[in-house]
Amino acid sequence: MSYNEYLDSFQGIGHINLIKVIPVITENSNEIKYFLELEILEGTNTGGTSFNYYFAEISLVNANNRYYIDSLLLSPEDFFCAAYHGWSQNAESYVEIVYGNWCGLIKKQYTPQQNDFTKEIVVDGVNGDKYMFKFAKLTNGTDFLINTLIQKDGAWVPVNIDVNKCLEKMKKEKA
Repeated sequence: MSYNEYLDSFQGIGHINLIKVIPVITENSNEIKYFLELEILEGTNTGGTSFNYYFAEISLVNANNRYYIDSLLLSPEDFFCAAYHGWSQNAESYVEIVYGNWCGLIKKQYTPQQNDFTKEIVVDGVNGDKYMFKFAKLTNGTDFLINTLIQKDGAWVPVNIDVNKCLEKMKKEKA
């Protein structure tokens, strides 16, 4: 991105507040990821201003002893849904339904550990492994999954659990 494109990307923005920064564990030691939540004061088409909330994942890569932004994915938060949260916005329900019911992975789900910014749910897997699902707690009340981890040799490492494969398997078993 050229400097002028970068500068133009801030057109109409009056102020940006960084609400939270949460480290995300990655597989690659040369890549660093963070989950961000931003509050942005923006101009509107009607001449007014509005406060809008966004969450983002930013990836940094180490190249020649310098860190560069490799990617930034910015998504707006939906405050209309906040009063009507369903199971997919609640960490405990999400883990139970997706990884328990759909994937058949969970033997025991423990009480979440949480602070102002995150909620971590640890489960014992039916395969004997221990898993952790780490969620960011967004300003709109949504719990958003940011890391799926498995415990290996006492350390938490990223794991990819293909939920689509779980759903396909579940459909075949019911057929």
